Amino acid sequence: MSKKDRFRTTAQDRVDKVIDSATSPVEDKPELSREHFESAKRMRNARIITIDKIQPDPNQPRKTFDQNSIQELSNSIREHGVLQPITVEYIAEEDYYKIISGERRYHASKSAGLDSMPCIVFDGVDSKDRYAKQLIENIQREDFTPIDKARALLEYKDMLGPDSVWAEVEKRVGISDRRRKQFIELLNLPADIQKQIVAIGTRQKENVITEKHARALLLLNKDSERQLELFELIKNSETPMTGDEALTLAREIRDKNKIPVYTFKVKYETEEELIEILRKTLVELEAKYQQNEF
Repeated sequence: MSKKDRFRTTAQDRVDKVIDSATSPVEDKPELSREHFESAKRMRNARIITIDKIQPDPNQPRKTFDQNSIQELSNSIREHGVLQPITVEYIAEEDYYKIISGERRYHASKSAGLDSMPCIVFDGVDSKDRYAKQLIENIQREDFTPIDKARALLEYKDMLGPDSVWAEVEKRVGISDRRRKQFIELLNLPADIQKQIVAIGTRQKENVITEKHARALLLLNKDSERQLELFELIKNSETPMTGDEALTLAREIRDKNKIPVYTFKVKYETEEELIEILRKTLVELEAKYQQNEF
């Protein structure tokens, strides 16, 4: 049997292997964990579907997949099979199965050369519920970029309707108010910077822009020139700059370039008196400016 043929072992054989190992007497396999039995239970509820009949959901939150991560998962599937079924919805009108969750496993299974894979099938899934399941699956994953998370949160809020509030989104998705705000604020960065923010779960090269770097750049959003300088420094520094170092530097730059605010109280009885007071104050301020007292 060729190496390729060995990799094309049917998904049903793999399912049977997991079920058999997990359902053997406990005394024979004391090392088996509760998670192992739960995995087998999920497999019992799965159907084996040919991969050609499965399609990704074009509207799902995740727009990009780390290819290194996909390849690692593909290697694992070649060795151990698909140990966790994906969830799909059957689209009767077009006779195919649309992925609800588990698209990474789908891509990795295709790459591994499988003809079919285990799926749990749902019918008539509400679009908001489908998106919520996909978002919940991805929001905690480290290889889902912060910008994709932010856009997905906004899209989900829109799906809930014009009267929806962030508290409802946070409760459904399982994310804190503070964390949600951190993601959304990143969308205020220039588009060119947004494109370069990487997911922390990816295999990072040196001098990449992480979420923490991005939050540092966000502090300089009102000073595009200084923001670009810090961006270039992070990207081109001989010694990679950590996110904490970038935040410290951004705060120093921001505070150094802050324009002082001069406030004072005025008591007056007539408009003429107010104008005279303001004229005298302006003269005093100009004198201080000339003497570099600001």
